[in-house]
Amino acid sequence: MSAWRSAYEALGDLIRSTGGTRESESVRRIAASVKAGEGAPDPYLLKVFKFLAERVPLIRGEKPWDTPDFALFSEALMQSKEFTDLLWSGLSALRRREGALVDLHCGPAVSLEYAAKLWSRLVAVDPSDINLAIAEERLRGIGHSNYLLVKGDYTSFLRHLSEPIGSIVIASPSNWLYEPMPLISKASAALSPGGQLIVIAPLEWEGVNPVTPFLVALGGTAGLWSTELVRSYIEGERFGSIRFRRGALLTLISAVKP
Repeated sequence: MSAWRSAYEALGDLIRSTGGTRESESVRRIAASVKAGEGAPDPYLLKVFKFLAERVPLIRGEKPWDTPDFALFSEALMQSKEFTDLLWSGLSALRRREGALVDLHCGPAVSLEYAAKLWSRLVAVDPSDINLAIAEERLRGIGHSNYLLVKGDYTSFLRHLSEPIGSIVIASPSNWLYEPMPLISKASAALSPGGQLIVIAPLEWEGVNPVTPFLVALGGTAGLWSTELVRSYIEGERFGSIRFRRGALLTLISAVKP
């Protein structure tokens, strides 16, 4: 089943739900550039993207990540095989487990649930009380007690931490509403030498990713998560051991701070 085709098939619903809004023309134009992809849509992911498409007008605002509907979408997407396969591949490949692992803009903290199998110290960072409550419930549910909840975003989380940061995960859909360059720059500054970075995002390769119209409808800027730009940002921060693993819809990036 195709994750790409799932997002593509939901674009019609997105165009209808944003009709007559300020974003309508941009969404329609960008959606028209998306290729259909191959295979049949994954029924689960098709339902997830249709849910988002219908609720975009309710989610869009100054803080789209701080709405229950976006939290539901994020958790559902992060529970998909597309996401969890890439996440576990990235986490399990990291060689160093010293220091805290920080999940930046953690959303519903699915990434932390997987990281808890490998790391003893976890830090959930998010500007949303909703997401931090979900993160705490999730970590308590799996019996993990060595964690810290930090209310804030990439610009402020360091003022709450004094411990070494060995790994940073930038994976939840909340991150895709930010520009990647400041996220990567802040992660580089926060990591200890030899620290590891994991990013999962709907990168654009040869063409427009079908997730891009959704991000535009929510107030994002099209094209910021292109492969070329993200690679240049990571290389510009002098990360080494940079690896890209392209999935059907999402891309996993891992890198090591010198």
